[in-house]
Amino acid sequence: MKKTSVYIHIPFCRQKCHYCDFLSFAGAQARAEEYTSALLNEMEAKSDFMKEKEIETVYFGGGTPSSIDEKFIEKILTKLRKAQSVSKNAEITIELNPGTITEDKIALYMEVGINRFSIGLQSSVDSELEKIGRIHNYEDFLDGFNLLRKMGAKNISVDLMTGLPGQSLESFNEGLEKVFKLDPEHLSCYGLILEEGTLLWKRHINKEFEIDDELERDMYKLLVSKSRERGYEHYEISNFAKPGFRSAHNTVYWNLDEYIGLGLGAHSFADNLRFSNTADFEEYVNSSNNNKDVTINKILVDRKSLMEEFMFLGLRKIEGISFQDFKTKFGNDIHDFYGKAIEKLLKQKLLLESGEGIKLSVKGLDFANIVFREFIGE
Repeated sequence: MKKTSVYIHIPFCRQKCHYCDFLSFAGAQARAEEYTSALLNEMEAKSDFMKEKEIETVYFGGGTPSSIDEKFIEKILTKLRKAQSVSKNAEITIELNPGTITEDKIALYMEVGINRFSIGLQSSVDSELEKIGRIHNYEDFLDGFNLLRKMGAKNISVDLMTGLPGQSLESFNEGLEKVFKLDPEHLSCYGLILEEGTLLWKRHINKEFEIDDELERDMYKLLVSKSRERGYEHYEISNFAKPGFRSAHNTVYWNLDEYIGLGLGAHSFADNLRFSNTADFEEYVNSSNNNKDVTINKILVDRKSLMEEFMFLGLRKIEGISFQDFKTKFGNDIHDFYGKAIEKLLKQKLLLESGEGIKLSVKGLDFANIVFREFIGE
């Protein structure tokens, strides 16, 4: 049976973070019931893309999925299992924010089969959390993490960020040490991106704080070094896992495998088609609840574009790209299309090549975007 994955977007949150440009709304949880109804209708409408396929991963993202009543998460998963074939060993992840984690929520999540929990800590320093508009402090995170462990959670991922206003190498190191003592199964760490229109972007434009790229690189190197010392596999540019705990869902994206997105603004890739849903909340709810299509575009992705995506997504993985995987997917040797780019990047010491494939060098990890650009428009 062919495999697929499902992403489910929950666009509600208690407060919009100052760096966030995701499709989410603060304080609109009262509309969770009608939104859930619309999402269940969309699930039926997209059933053709999931039928006769086994769902290997499910991911509840947002927004903050844990900000709405847990009964809505239960309804969505129950419907998915009734309508589609979900693997008995499926990885089912839900994103949680400290301050929204309760015993009742965790109990129901586990009861309906959620087995992976991703907590957005971002920083262990309360003053840094305040500057980026998080609703929690470190003690809230600690309470939530310990509650998950107490209730039997065996697969917890923690999100961290680098390059925050006022963040120093010392404060980042302090946060790492605190997290490592908790021994989570997985870590994700992303650099702050100043998205146009966000509050942090405006503050940066007004010169309220500066970006120090060198400091951020030092934080990243510290993270890589310390995580390896503590037994984590650095398996993707921004992700680290204990053996056996890599994110199966995110690996779907990096391998250019197919997935179905459900919910407001969600994106899908299936049968060489890319399609996305409307990002207008009213349109999504009204259309879906009246059995109208919520898809706003559907594009057949050409072979050249697929190859480009395969290259820059695949090179995010620390193991890189297998020559055989490229040939299996596209029927040609990778050098037939990207020989010049590979040769150039090898000379610049940004790539490493073996008999089996190519991957980013240590230097290449620092300048990954330069490497990725070489494979676009070749």
